[in-house]
Amino acid sequence: MISLQLNDLTLRLNPSVGGSVDAFLQGNTALLRTATPGSTNPLEQAAYPLIPFSGRIDQGAFTFNNRHVKLPSNMPPEPHAIHGQGWQSVWQVVTQTERAATIALDYDGTDWPWRYRAEQTFELSKNALTVAMSLCNLSREPMPAGLGWHPFFPKEDARLTADVAQIWPSDDNLISQPPQHSPEVEQLSTGAAVAALGLDNAFSTHSPHAHMQWPAKARSISLQSSEELGHLVIYTPPDEDFFCVEPVSHAPNCVNSAMPASVTGARTLEPDETLRAHLTLTLDP
Repeated sequence: MISLQLNDLTLRLNPSVGGSVDAFLQGNTALLRTATPGSTNPLEQAAYPLIPFSGRIDQGAFTFNNRHVKLPSNMPPEPHAIHGQGWQSVWQVVTQTERAATIALDYDGTDWPWRYRAEQTFELSKNALTVAMSLCNLSREPMPAGLGWHPFFPKEDARLTADVAQIWPSDDNLISQPPQHSPEVEQLSTGAAVAALGLDNAFSTHSPHAHMQWPAKARSISLQSSEELGHLVIYTPPDEDFFCVEPVSHAPNCVNSAMPASVTGARTLEPDETLRAHLTLTLDP
């Protein structure tokens, strides 16, 4: 476990559990859901990376550059591949100071048939946490690529505002369908109570930003992302005490989409090319 501290902000990282965040605190107040004590399950952490892709790939199968790829199902009983390998891998500490740390994953191409290096750098400032992410293709051929971050926020009485443009609806098998306008787009654009939303969807955005408020505690957080993270995944399970607002670079299952990359966010990295992105959680006064 790594602990970073600046003034009243504390960030705890758990590199060995999927390069995840264990807790993000202001004093004794949890700004993200705190991980289940002692858990080695990434799904029970405060946040984890989405590398080298986000969301579900239908049946774990796709064709890229005339090469058929079949990925293992990594969240049974679902038949799909989800969120890449980063969240289920052991990361290594590269550097650490009192208020910043960089962790890395060198992936050998076992399940995802390309080698890559991923890094996450976490840095605390006076009233914010910045997460910088990178993904470098170490293979000798082009590689499809994506980045994202999967934080869990405490639900309580939260309200969410997001500058979304279209929703990517899901079919009965949880696979995203072409984007469309929906009432949820209007709700999120003007602000909505999280408890009134029932979402597990990706959204394309006008700008990759979101704002969360907890009126009872007079607390609010702004999420600002770099332009590479042009989509948001919003997950508001009704029976849980958390919700997720995930900045990601592409729509789910984009490797199987016939739509252009300008719509899906799909990217290809040439050998030794690196995709970089960053996001910041800012505590509003």
